Amino acid sequence: FLFAWYIKRIARAEGIGTMFGFFLSGMVVQAVIGILQFFVQHDLGLRLLKESELGPVLAGVAKISVHGGSAMIRAYGLFPHPNIFAFFLMAALFLLLYLFLEKNIVEPRSNSNALWQKRTVLFSVGAGILMFALVLTFSRVALVAYVVFLSIFFVIVASRAHLKRIQQRNIVCAIALLFVCFFLLILLFRHELSDRLDVLFDDQSVQLRSYYSTVAEGYIAAHPLFGVGIGHFVASYGETESPLAYFSRTLSAENAKSLIGDGMSAGWIYQPVHNVYLLIASEAGVPSVGILFAAIVSAIGVFIKKRHSVSDTEMTEREIFYYIARTTALFLFLLLLFHGLFDHFFWTSQQGRMMAGFI
Repeated sequence: FLFAWYIKRIARAEGIGTMFGFFLSGMVVQAVIGILQFFVQHDLGLRLLKESELGPVLAGVAKISVHGGSAMIRAYGLFPHPNIFAFFLMAALFLLLYLFLEKNIVEPRSNSNALWQKRTVLFSVGAGILMFALVLTFSRVALVAYVVFLSIFFVIVASRAHLKRIQQRNIVCAIALLFVCFFLLILLFRHELSDRLDVLFDDQSVQLRSYYSTVAEGYIAAHPLFGVGIGHFVASYGETESPLAYFSRTLSAENAKSLIGDGMSAGWIYQPVHNVYLLIASEAGVPSVGILFAAIVSAIGVFIKKRHSVSDTEMTEREIFYYIARTTALFLFLLLLFHGLFDHFFWTSQQGRMMAGFI
C-alpha cells in the first residue's frame, strides 16, 4: 500500500507517461537479458543485479523438455522465476500499447505520416523484444492469458461507435502488430511450445500443484479464522503429510520417488500453494479473502460507473483516450486476478507485491 501511494505521488509530480516510460525501458533491458539467457543456456553472471544462478542441470531451475529428452532453461531475466518475469512482460506490453495510443489518439490531426511511422517503428521494436522474451518464458498461463485478454481488449476498444477512422486505424494497427509478432514467434518455437502446452496429469508441475492445494485445504480446515500466520505456509509443513507419503498413496513408490527427486533434501519442493486466494485463506484466514473479494468488486464497480458516466456522443478525443486508459488499467487488474489463480508471487515475492501496488 505504501508503494502504491508512492507511485501515485510520482505520477502526479512527473506525469504518468514518464513513469511508464522508465518502467518500459527497464523491462526492455530485462527482456534482452532473458533472451540471452535462453540462447546461452546459463546465467550471465550478473550477481550484482541479483540474477539467479541458472543451468539446465541445476535442481530447482525452471526448464522445458525438448525432443530427445534434454532440458532447456526458460528465460528468467533478473526475476526469481519465469512466471513472474512473464507477468511483468505482459504488463509492459499493455503499457506500451497505452503509450502508443496516447500519442496517436488525443490529437490525431497533428500527427504527420513521418511522425506516425516513427512511433510505429519504435512501438514495433519494443513490442517485438518484449514479446520475444515473453515466449521464451514458456509460461503457459501467461501465453494463454495474453491471447485471450488482448483479443477481448481489442473487441471492447475498437468496436466503440464514436471512434473516428484515423483512431480506429491506430488501434487496429497496434493490436494487429502485437498479434502478428506473437504468432510468428509461436511458429518459430512451435516444437518447444507444443511439448510445454501438452499438459498431462502426471506432469511434475501438475502433481505438485495438486499437493500444494491439498496442504492449503488442510490449513484452512484447521485454522479457518486466522490461518497459520502470514509467511508461515512453508514453515507449517510439519503439520501435514510429507510429499513422499502423499505421492506414495496416489502413485507407485518408484514413480513417487522419481517425481520428487532430490526435492525434499534440497528443500525446493516445499513451496506455497500456487493460488494466491488459497494462500491468503491459509495464512490470514477465510475472512481475509472475503475482505479481498469485497475490495475487488468495489474496484471493478468504480470502473463500470466511470465507463457509463459519459455517453458516446458527448465524448471528446481526450475523453476517448481516458476511456482507453481506464480500460487498460482494468485489464491489467484482471490479468493480476487471473494470474492469482495459478501462482502466489503477488503475495510472497517483493516484485509481485510491488507490481500489485503499481497496478
